[in-house]
Amino acid sequence: MKIILDYNKKMILPKTEKAVLMQEIIKRNKSIIPACDLQTFSELEDLVEATFDIEEVGGYKIGFSLALRYGLSKAVSTIREYTSKPIIYDHS
Repeated sequence: MKIILDYNKKMILPKTEKAVLMQEIIKRNKSIIPACDLQTFSELEDLVEATFDIEEVGGYKIGFSLALRYGLSKAVSTIREYTSKPIIYDHS
């Protein structure tokens, strides 16, 4: 059995419950998740500033190049200046 650790909810879930967990994190049944695979924080800030108030945007995905270059915490705090929508970190 594979398990998924959700750091926000501080629990371990069986893989079969992954879909339920994702529905709880992203509040919409269908949403747009902009890929923030950008080179600079200025570009990140411009993207989030232009999209944070769009209802269909369900969250943001941070790519590894931005996170590794500048730090994941800086990327998260930049997005948090505008919104509390979920942030997904993709290291692949």
